[in-house]
Amino acid sequence: MNSKINLKTGYPIAKFSSIQQTKEMLATTQDPNNINFGKYEKDNLIKHCQEFGNNAINMTIERYGGFLYLYPSTLGELKYKQGLWDEAELLWLPLLMANTNPCEFLAKMYRREHRYNDEISILKLGINAWKTSPFNLYHGTAENLEERLTKAIKVKDHHTMKDISRGFKYVPFEFDEEFIGKLNSLRKQN
Repeated sequence: MNSKINLKTGYPIAKFSSIQQTKEMLATTQDPNNINFGKYEKDNLIKHCQEFGNNAINMTIERYGGFLYLYPSTLGELKYKQGLWDEAELLWLPLLMANTNPCEFLAKMYRREHRYNDEISILKLGINAWKTSPFNLYHGTAENLEERLTKAIKVKDHHTMKDISRGFKYVPFEFDEEFIGKLNSLRKQN
């Protein structure tokens, strides 16, 4: 195991090559905060979806969700690898409804920090967020999170006295609910 520690935070640091690889991946993604994905583009996408049906609708929803998710998720991974776990946490928390991966990352991180109650809470939240997510197009399960939750409860019961959970504040990431709502209503019509 790598023994390098971020002296500022006290958290482990990944290998240099792993950090560089994540930096390169981050450089190829677009920050959604720097791109104006305006009403005109969305209206054109809706017209396109009306013409081409459910496959186009599903692809548009997936790409839009991925567009909003990829940059903060990758930046969170970089912060985690640099030992800046608190910053990674803030980047990953809002992404729970976009994908199950951030929830898994947070659960692993919380367990390593001996935040056992927080691990259980994030897994329950992640399961619910994914099951009700407008980006969960194919009614995918959160089975990976449910299995981890079962294990997390056992670990917490075994380490109750060592738990140093501090809680977290979940604020879902922002997306254009009207746009996604229109696309989902088109899906129901087809």
